[in-house]
Amino acid sequence: MRKFFAATFVFIVISFSILYSLTPKYRTKQPIKLAISSPVYSFDPAKVIDKNSLFVISQSLESLYQYNYLKRPLELEPALADGMPEVSADGLVYKIKIKPEVQYHSLGILKNKIRFVEADDFIWQIKRLAFLATKSSGRWIFSGRLRGFDEFSARVNYSQELFLQEQISGLKKIDKYTFELHLTGAEPNFIHYLAMSYTSPVPFELIVAHQNKLDDHLIGTGAYQFDEFRDNNYYFKKFTNYRYEKYPQITQVEGAQIKLGNKQKLLPLIDDLTIKVINSDDFMWKSFELGDLDILEVPQGQLYKLADPNSRWYRKLVSNNVIIKHFSKRSLSWLAFNMQDSLIGKNKILRQAIAHAIDFNKYLKLMTGNTNLRANSMYNPTLKEYKPQHVLPYLYDIKKARELVKKSGIKPQKLKFNFSTRGVSQKKMDEAVFFQKQLAKIGIELSIKQNNFFDFFTQLAEGEVQMWSDYWSYDYPDAQNIIQLLVNNESLSINKSSYSNPKVDQLYQKLVKTHSGAMRKKLAHQIEDEVEHDFPWVLLMYDSTYLLHHKEIKNFKRSSYIRNYVKYLDNSVQRN
Repeated sequence: MRKFFAATFVFIVISFSILYSLTPKYRTKQPIKLAISSPVYSFDPAKVIDKNSLFVISQSLESLYQYNYLKRPLELEPALADGMPEVSADGLVYKIKIKPEVQYHSLGILKNKIRFVEADDFIWQIKRLAFLATKSSGRWIFSGRLRGFDEFSARVNYSQELFLQEQISGLKKIDKYTFELHLTGAEPNFIHYLAMSYTSPVPFELIVAHQNKLDDHLIGTGAYQFDEFRDNNYYFKKFTNYRYEKYPQITQVEGAQIKLGNKQKLLPLIDDLTIKVINSDDFMWKSFELGDLDILEVPQGQLYKLADPNSRWYRKLVSNNVIIKHFSKRSLSWLAFNMQDSLIGKNKILRQAIAHAIDFNKYLKLMTGNTNLRANSMYNPTLKEYKPQHVLPYLYDIKKARELVKKSGIKPQKLKFNFSTRGVSQKKMDEAVFFQKQLAKIGIELSIKQNNFFDFFTQLAEGEVQMWSDYWSYDYPDAQNIIQLLVNNESLSINKSSYSNPKVDQLYQKLVKTHSGAMRKKLAHQIEDEVEHDFPWVLLMYDSTYLLHHKEIKNFKRSSYIRNYVKYLDNSVQRN
């Protein structure tokens, strides 16, 4: 009998062993680790404008619409909205339904509560953009467009009491899950504005509890719920009550339908997310090499390592099965002038001299290892308004630059200006020193003021900034998005150069009301001609970068407009 049981036990063990070997191996999901170069300066969706802060809040906050993760060209789809908006025949009324029973993260004032998104939450957020005390960088998307928006701002001013009491006439609540936006004129890009984080819903309870000061509060409906900030890391956890959303099934690539990754699985696919603050380019690269980062957008200071496929760094990455992707950004970099400055802002010939004094080839080599392209237009090559044959009215010519300095009429002892950085990284200092040396060749003494992002804007508001390197990453794929940076009635957070040209303002107002693609192109080109005549900017480069990720990361498809891409990623690994 004992022999029988022993034989039976051995048979069972062997059977289970065979069965185990034939079944799929267990799959485990590891936390995904990413990096940004500077801390978040605010969680408030009404204020955030820098790319690092936008990336962080986009994991927790959602808007009415988002860009389809896989489709190219880009296509908007509903996020919190329940379908695309109903737009009136004249383009003046947008009726929007939102998804019912979309739950907020159970944090802060909403802890241990079930709170669903309602139409009122969008109305309150738009009111916050209009409320001057919020100091929103996003009021531009409704100013002059939404009926009653500017009147509300003037009427309420800085009064918290009036903010709570007064209404914007162009905002109409239809029912608990439906509201309308009434515009002053048809706006071709209006739906793109509704995909921006500025329009993320904010519960009334949160506004009241914190007296409209939301810089330290990140409560949204997104796939990831903010857990804590510790040791220079932002920790997020999967939001277990995230709305029903599946991974998209197909994408269009060069005319062929292909399937990518986790077809129709519920999002998010990864449970935990850590976003590290690493302000050293070298340390960021090393962290990726050691496996402490899963995806790396190669910092500017490290781009030279990948410019040559035969470099030792490139070969090492390939040998370690790292996926290397060259990614073109929808962005522009330029040298900016404060047009309100009594000296540099009022002397066009001096600005022309500076434009001719910059060795653009050396600049590209220093900053990007020649991986970026020299800009030849204020419009990025990815835009339909871009003209490849366009030629800028300046090039590197020291002799001409010196002649222009003399022609400017400014005495040599007054040729002293400051250059303000918008960050504290070594690369920012390298850039500042480069401009300092370039301008020294034409008799201009440039002092460097090193600032973090917040300090830069403080000094800008106080009129202490004269020259700086500026950058814009497009919010939506249209030239209008960058032209707005040069419109006179925009705030300092948008029109940082304080540039003013009545003809540009007039052309811009025509542009925003024009639906014809051909006419919009014509207006954009007329605006470009006017701007180039005034020299408020010296165009530098179109950005591109290399994106690296370890082979375990699946579904990674990058776009400048899609910041909430983490929810689509998968890093499941097999184990025995």
